[in-house]
Amino acid sequence: MLLAALIIVIPSDAKEVFGFEVDSVKTFLYGFYCVVIMVGLPLTKGKKGKLRKRL
Repeated sequence: MLLAALIIVIPSDAKEVFGFEVDSVKTFLYGFYCVVIMVGLPLTKGKKGKLRKRL
């Protein structure tokens, strides 16, 4: 949720964030957020999820 909040909070009118262009930062954060979701869903889903086996 922190990644989603950062994407929303970063001002669109700013030119740079941490020395990088705002559009590049938002694109990277959105891509990383998607990867986290895609990896996290199978780990926590249903009886065959890998996370359930550990508990």
